[in-house]
Amino acid sequence: MKYVLRRHKAKFDIWPVVYIDLMTQIMMFFVILWSISQMQAKRSGASKTLGDTTLHEVTLPGDVLFPSGRTKLTPQGEDVFARLFKDDTGEVLSFETGGLTRRVLVIHGHTDSDGKKDENYVLGFQRALTVYKE
Repeated sequence: MKYVLRRHKAKFDIWPVVYIDLMTQIMMFFVILWSISQMQAKRSGASKTLGDTTLHEVTLPGDVLFPSGRTKLTPQGEDVFARLFKDDTGEVLSFETGGLTRRVLVIHGHTDSDGKKDENYVLGFQRALTVYKE
């Protein structure tokens, strides 16, 4: 008895399947890396990266900084600024860069809804100016 083994040619090539599988795995790898970086950014506070620039945002509640309708900082507000800027531990808002990068500080002055619109506009400006002088 003689057995003849014949090799049947496949009707399709296998390489496209392997290629698609490889590309899917590479895509999943980058999705995982991206999701890890997003989770780390959320844990480290409000910072965003735009190109070569990293933005740090610090939002402070107005009732801690200023009494309603006033431009003078509360004692709690003075303490907050002392910890943010004047303390050695205030590294979040450190502006010492060794001349390597340019740092910009943006201050927004806000008010409550009491009073007239024009008065609140001036009050917001004066509050921002007070924070700037601190």
